[in-house]
Amino acid sequence: MVTACGGPTAPAAHWTTNQVVDAFRQAGLPVDQVHVPDAGEGLPAASGTEAVAFHISYPSGEATGYIFSLPSSTAAEQLRQSSASVPQPATSGFAALTFTHDNIYVMVFGRLPEATLRHYEDALNALK
Repeated sequence: MVTACGGPTAPAAHWTTNQVVDAFRQAGLPVDQVHVPDAGEGLPAASGTEAVAFHISYPSGEATGYIFSLPSSTAAEQLRQSSASVPQPATSGFAALTFTHDNIYVMVFGRLPEATLRHYEDALNALK
């Protein structure tokens, strides 16, 4: 197939949830209590999707995160867009972020500064 740019499009990399957890840890970020989430946690389910939940603990606060490894980067972006319409709690000190990289979608939320949570996005984007 030829694109408008005149060359074939390269497929996005396919990362696993374990590779993402390892990237967070290699960046020196706390990632604890990694587990497969229960069906009752209300997370989206899709064919070919792998998910893990994790806990983040700093002296200044705590957060919860979910990592989804989806079949494609398009599926990851669609999941991010669908969750962007969910209203975020307005509680003081509460931060919630979602971000994607290739086929990975990550959601983190809790009582930590947004800047602290952004370190997880930076570590994800460093995957090559």
